[in-house]
Amino acid sequence: MNLIIDNQEKQFTDDFMKYLIYNIQRYMINRLDEKYVEIYTEYLNSNKFLLPHLKKLFAKDILISGIYNLKFMKLNDKYIIYIDNNQYISDSNIKIDSLCKFINFGNLLISGYPIFTKTFKYFKFNLVRYFNNYLYGY
Repeated sequence: MNLIIDNQEKQFTDDFMKYLIYNIQRYMINRLDEKYVEIYTEYLNSNKFLLPHLKKLFAKDILISGIYNLKFMKLNDKYIIYIDNNQYISDSNIKIDSLCKFINFGNLLISGYPIFTKTFKYFKFNLVRYFNNYLYGY
């Protein structure tokens, strides 16, 4: 559940990655389907054996936390955008990225809501357009 951007030509910069993450966040927040996300809230809270000590979890809040914890790193000739795996649900040892992955991919009992997968594919496909917008100030 990462966005991997090839940068062999060295045209992309850290500043562009920050710009891109900002646009990814805006795009995702505007497309969250609250009715669909409610299914995951119900599922997470009906399975208290997984999270017995926590108060009610809201899938929308988890996704928003994941969206606002997007980071990037350089690895060789690539940039990788990912959810920071050092962020946890408060008062727990449960990583936000793990819950976002569950919501994105689902499991055998509940299908996924692939908001990260679809968004990352969209931005990879439209990368040149976003880069031009960045360069020319659109």
